[in-house]
Amino acid sequence: MTEKSIFANETECLKEIVPQRVHGEVVQIVGLVIECAGLSAPVGSLCEIVSAQDGARTEAEVVGFRDDRTLLMPLGEMMGIGLH
Repeated sequence: MTEKSIFANETECLKEIVPQRVHGEVVQIVGLVIECAGLSAPVGSLCEIVSAQDGARTEAEVVGFRDDRTLLMPLGEMMGIGLH
């Protein structure tokens, strides 16, 4: 197999992945860590946080868990992220 054909196969596999939609709620922000309730996602998952105020979107990564909360680290600006 050539390097090109290996990547072609991997690209085809990626096209078959269907992103899952799960929802949670921001319940606390400590420094750069955003704590969410009701969000069930494994470590390393990419999430999108949508501001209830203005609809601004920020990507974040699941970095851990504490009690019943999922811990997220934002990958961009935290402007507009707040508690409900």
